[in-house]
Amino acid sequence: MKDKAVGLGKRLITHELVKGSSLIFLGSTFANICGFIFNLFLVRNLSYENYGEYTALLSLIVLVSIPGQSFMQIIVQFVSRYFAKNEKFHVKEFYFQSFRLFNITSITIFLLFFI
Repeated sequence: MKDKAVGLGKRLITHELVKGSSLIFLGSTFANICGFIFNLFLVRNLSYENYGEYTALLSLIVLVSIPGQSFMQIIVQFVSRYFAKNEKFHVKEFYFQSFRLFNITSITIFLLFFI
């Protein structure tokens, strides 16, 4: 019974999905710890007004990035379908269309808010 558990443990550790997931988990944890330390640094070294401006801008950036994250889900879904059907031409075409759309949208938002 112990040998089966050890064998299962070794197979799980060497499985590609587990290795990739643990790498992403460790990277995310490290990034969160670095962000926490950076936040402590900012709290200690900025005035109340400057820290308030920083958090307001950070919140604005997060709110603006929400639609982009939903588009990423859609892009992954379509591209995976095209790859599954081995339609690489459609992947290339979809990439260029989405790239063009995101560039036009980004430039328009930049011009509206910053000029």
